[in-house]
Amino acid sequence: MLTPGSARLLTNELSRAKISIMALQEVRRSDTGETTVAGYDTHFCGMAPRWANFEEQVWHWLLTAMPIGRALCTWQPINDRILVANFKHSFGKLSIVAA
Repeated sequence: MLTPGSARLLTNELSRAKISIMALQEVRRSDTGETTVAGYDTHFCGMAPRWANFEEQVWHWLLTAMPIGRALCTWQPINDRILVANFKHSFGKLSIVAA
């Protein structure tokens, strides 16, 4: 995910496969934040894994298609291998755990 255009390639493939939510772990990236790429809201952040130097960051990515992205309430990396995302919908709350 460090090369330019890699996020665009990923979102194009997700769109082609009709995937609305995707979580990635152990992705290297140089910053933390949120952005929109080709119709997908992307949320990413990093944390140092327990086995690595502090400089080595493991990045979590959560990609959601635009309509679903508006339903995202919270997302939180628990550790270097687990990510939890909470969505609101008409029946209550949906929690997704990516491990």
